[in-house]
Amino acid sequence: MTAAPQRHAALVGGMGWTGAQVVDAARAHGCRLSLIQEAAQITDHHRATATRVIGVNDLADTEAVIREVKAIHEQDPVDHVFSVTEFGLVPAAAAAHALGIRTPVPMDVAGLLRSKSRMRELLNDQPEFAVRSHRCFTYEEVADAANDVGYPAIVKPDDAWGSLGVRRVDDETGLRAAFEESDDIGCAVLVEEFLEGPEYSVEAFSHAGRHHVLAVTRKVKLPNFVEIGHVVSGTLSAAEVTVAQTATRFLDVVGLTDGNSHTELIVTPSGPRIVESHNRPGGDSIPYLVHLATGINLAELAVAVPLGLMDVPHRRDRQSGAAIHFWVGEPGTVIAVPRLSDAAREQCVEATFTARPGQRVTEVLHSFDRIGFVITRGTTGDDALALARDLVESHPFEIALVATGELAHDRLDRVRRYARGG
Repeated sequence: MTAAPQRHAALVGGMGWTGAQVVDAARAHGCRLSLIQEAAQITDHHRATATRVIGVNDLADTEAVIREVKAIHEQDPVDHVFSVTEFGLVPAAAAAHALGIRTPVPMDVAGLLRSKSRMRELLNDQPEFAVRSHRCFTYEEVADAANDVGYPAIVKPDDAWGSLGVRRVDDETGLRAAFEESDDIGCAVLVEEFLEGPEYSVEAFSHAGRHHVLAVTRKVKLPNFVEIGHVVSGTLSAAEVTVAQTATRFLDVVGLTDGNSHTELIVTPSGPRIVESHNRPGGDSIPYLVHLATGINLAELAVAVPLGLMDVPHRRDRQSGAAIHFWVGEPGTVIAVPRLSDAAREQCVEATFTARPGQRVTEVLHSFDRIGFVITRGTTGDDALALARDLVESHPFEIALVATGELAHDRLDRVRRYARGG
């Protein structure tokens, strides 16, 4: 009997736990995996585990990604091209389109999800999803749009990530500053009605048009919308079931039929409303939380299901939960990182400090400005979150504070750098 030929997938980018898990899953399922990664993000694990690793200067350079995938495909035909990171999504879809290779999300859908305004235009034909919004290019257009949607209003870049440049504006006083911050990023500015209520994200995997909701994540956010915590429970609450149902209807509307999705919603008094969605697993270690709370590996699904190497698992309720909580600090210089006792470390699944002694801590504008995190497990998601929050609050960084004004000069440079991915 002749053995089935080994499948070959090309992964465009992939960092942290999710990227490492995709590479490991490919090997576990007997799949060859070619990784196209920004050179600075290539790890020893990638080199040791992937079939081949190709470095590029900029993952968002679509033409460079197409050239590399084409070269790989000519040498070793590729069955599937995909990405699990934000700036690889459109290049992966473009490479697949250019070469006629399978990909979970085609160019038109990937582009729709990257553009908040295009998504809003589509959704506004659906009463369930309608949110008043305007795409603007000048301050005068922003002022007119804010008057139309009413105050408070949300002003944000049309194409950015990590809560970058998202501002709540309560009146005309702060409108110009909010416009200038979004405009400086270099894309159109979106003005939307303010959605008030608890925020969730729905972690799903779709296959052949069927959407499998595998977890729902609750958010903990700062007043400026930067996320500092996530919690996943093994059992969905009634509110989370409603959120999940809304998300699957949304995926049908935007035409996503295959692959991972991470859809963010706010539950307003009139029901759930979509904030944004991505055809990838969530960031901030959310796939790791899903794995801890439910046993389901979203990264494994990304490579194995499209190649017919496994089926999408059924979600089963279980008494468990997982959470992540981040450290943030006031502007200054780190003197010392938290000293976790052996007892405290035993309560953590993981504790990571991303800021080191001597490093400058800045005003929190983006997820990059957080300075560490702790991941915990519990009998419920609430238990896990309470533990993570307590560990962060009881183990602060030691920071020599400075006046905020001393750091203000680099705000614009950082905003622009973050818009390019770091």
